[in-house]
Amino acid sequence: MGPLAAQDGLAPDTYRDEATRVLVERAVAARRSTSLGIESYEATLRQRMHVGVTAFRFRRERSLYDHERIARIRWSNEGQQAIQWIGARTAVPIVGFDTGDRDPGAIRVAVGDDNVTISAGPDDSRGDEDVVDGENDASDYLDETDFPGFDFDPAADRLRFGDDWAFHPLSYDALVHYKYALGDTLRVELPTMDQTVVMYELLVEPRRPDFELLAGSLWVDSASAAVVRATYRPARPWNMRIDDPDSADEVPGFIGPVEAEINYITVESTLQDFQYWLPRRFAFQGEGRAGGLFRMPVTLEWSVGGYLVNEPPAQILVEGELPEGWQREITTEEDEDGNEITYTVIVPTDEKLFFSQTLSGDFGRRTPVSFTGAELQELAGELQGLVPTYRPFPPPIAWGLEDGQLRFNRVEGLSAGLSSAVALDSRVWLDLSGRIGTGDRVPNAEIALRWGPETDEWRLEGFHRLASMNQADDPFTL
Repeated sequence: MGPLAAQDGLAPDTYRDEATRVLVERAVAARRSTSLGIESYEATLRQRMHVGVTAFRFRRERSLYDHERIARIRWSNEGQQAIQWIGARTAVPIVGFDTGDRDPGAIRVAVGDDNVTISAGPDDSRGDEDVVDGENDASDYLDETDFPGFDFDPAADRLRFGDDWAFHPLSYDALVHYKYALGDTLRVELPTMDQTVVMYELLVEPRRPDFELLAGSLWVDSASAAVVRATYRPARPWNMRIDDPDSADEVPGFIGPVEAEINYITVESTLQDFQYWLPRRFAFQGEGRAGGLFRMPVTLEWSVGGYLVNEPPAQILVEGELPEGWQREITTEEDEDGNEITYTVIVPTDEKLFFSQTLSGDFGRRTPVSFTGAELQELAGELQGLVPTYRPFPPPIAWGLEDGQLRFNRVEGLSAGLSSAVALDSRVWLDLSGRIGTGDRVPNAEIALRWGPETDEWRLEGFHRLASMNQADDPFTL
């Protein structure tokens, strides 16, 4: 079914104007044609991932998992992919594990009759232990052929996360779920080529607040209709009570709500040889939450550089003799469409992989490398205005341990409260809360109006509540 045929069942407000309709049709038709002429490419891929944890027992975020890896990659349209690992490092601070240590070892979980023991360090007597891959052995990377958020095939959809769990805004079948409008126009002068690249912003707004729908900003090349930059987020957080009610019934009420929120996903492309759009950088930020018990923020980013398009292998040792201690493995797999893909993976020695000079000096810090903090803050603010309100859903009510609604202190005694946040608009919220304690028996209440993106929020409130006058980190707990 082509783009024109898909228009028959669309609502009148699908496109803001005729120019928007034409651009969407061109972008839909061009989704699989952006790689025409690319027979192969080679590039260097750098990826970083951070998983933190914040629990009600400590307010400052702690690092749970940090990972960085660098590889030289190659793709060809004949089904050949090659990965030559350059550097990798993993840290799990919660158990004191870091492959950057000079005496790296596997994380081992020994399950006994009455206890569970977690240890780290070299050990040859594995026995019946379950070994959690600490990636202390370079040979472990012979099986690593996947990079989260990155697809080797230049014809693949660069909104890959959207294909996994959401209706893609540029697929034929998803047009009925979105509204489209034109945004800004960007012109880039290329003096050496006497050429001007013109890009149009396509704003995508979901028709309802579903986790399977996306709000986003897509920059489209006017000449090829290829998506040059895409930034998007789900229309609302994933909520277990709404999206997986069967599992929610098994979770105790005082733990909820169990949610997963994606703040933004953004991917940019670069113009190679002045004719091919190939991925340049990617960033993802989200977090999982279990009421007021804990939060697990996740950040992921990658960047690609040093492209060689339609040239023989330059830096990857696909064939020939390897240096001493290096390893090579060739495997063949089938993708989802039944096509065979041959992977060639080359791994250096442990020393060269885990202590590579190419690894970042600020490993373990939750700081962006590919994007600046100002860029990411601006992206998050832009997306917030495209997210629809949550009014079709009952406003969530927090109680018990959620958001600290059940607490104890020497003034209130045991104090129980309720709170709720009601969406009035995509950026305007009404917060309501009330509580009373067994000690002072004085009712407390708050009403607040807040607006703007989370990174630059304004708040107007009226309240009667117990306030802390000291500098304690968390005065309303045991």
